[in-house]
Amino acid sequence: MSELKVEDVAYDSMVKEHVLITKEACRLSHAPEDLPTTHPEGRCHYRPSEGMAIRMTGLQVNGGPILVKTRRPLNPDYMQETDITSERFQDWLQN
Repeated sequence: MSELKVEDVAYDSMVKEHVLITKEACRLSHAPEDLPTTHPEGRCHYRPSEGMAIRMTGLQVNGGPILVKTRRPLNPDYMQETDITSERFQDWLQN
């Protein structure tokens, strides 16, 4: 699996929602005494930390989906790749 990054769409298997990753955070300690061992190459190792989730809650009269959009923190351990593109997800966000 490739590394998920900002603007990627992922599937959160814990809550069963698709999310657009909007923020990342380094997963390693930044305590001054830990930096030489946690960041030996001098760079952070980022993981998804926040995203925009979309959940379908029903159908409109015209047959279109009723979508609930929620910005929330993410647990990177439950993020999985998905075949939904960020462009398609952006279309959903605008509806």
